[in-house]
Amino acid sequence: MAEANPKAPLQRPSTPRVNDEQEAACRSEEDRLRSLQAEGASAINDLKTLGQNLTCERLRSVVIAALDRANPVPNVDTPEQVRSAQGQLIRLGCFTGTADGRLDAATIAAIQLYLDKQGINPSGDVHITDDLIAALTKHSARVCPLVCPPGKVADRGQCIDSTKGKPTIARPGGNDNPTRRGRGNQTDRPAQQPSQPNPPPRTTEQRPAGGGGGAAHIGVTPGVGF
Repeated sequence: MAEANPKAPLQRPSTPRVNDEQEAACRSEEDRLRSLQAEGASAINDLKTLGQNLTCERLRSVVIAALDRANPVPNVDTPEQVRSAQGQLIRLGCFTGTADGRLDAATIAAIQLYLDKQGINPSGDVHITDDLIAALTKHSARVCPLVCPPGKVADRGQCIDSTKGKPTIARPGGNDNPTRRGRGNQTDRPAQQPSQPNPPPRTTEQRPAGGGGGAAHIGVTPGVGF
């Protein structure tokens, strides 16, 4: 029996035909990918289908990149969107700033206040989108309560000084003229005439009539003797 020669080259198995079939599938999918890329965003659904049924793994990263380019990125937080949202938030009473198109902390707080009043708790960062602006526009009445700073009170949907609008308390017998306060209504009282002394009553003297038994009253005239 012949011994095996250790120096003899090893016999490699023949390459299976599956490699040729895989390569043909890759070329077919690559051609399909190029065609869909040329169509742009209109072929996004076909690109998704290609990615789901892809058999050529080396093309997967290319398909994902094509999907990212084909997906239209929605506009968010643009100055126009922020300015529009700020105007709506002012109308709804949730924002007291100015519609300047800047997404500052006050604007974000106003959006969070609006969402809280709607029972919405955002899980991530707050962004202004067209959908949010459309939701704000649908409201016809005030959403957020009026909150006034210290020293001011709410009056008919506006903040006014707390010292304004208080009713004036009228004092009994008082006068609105400060120069005449404390004197009551003396000028309104009728002037009283000084009292005149009563005239002395006229007196009569009773003298007995001579020779008569009765009495007679005789008036006395001062300065005349008998």
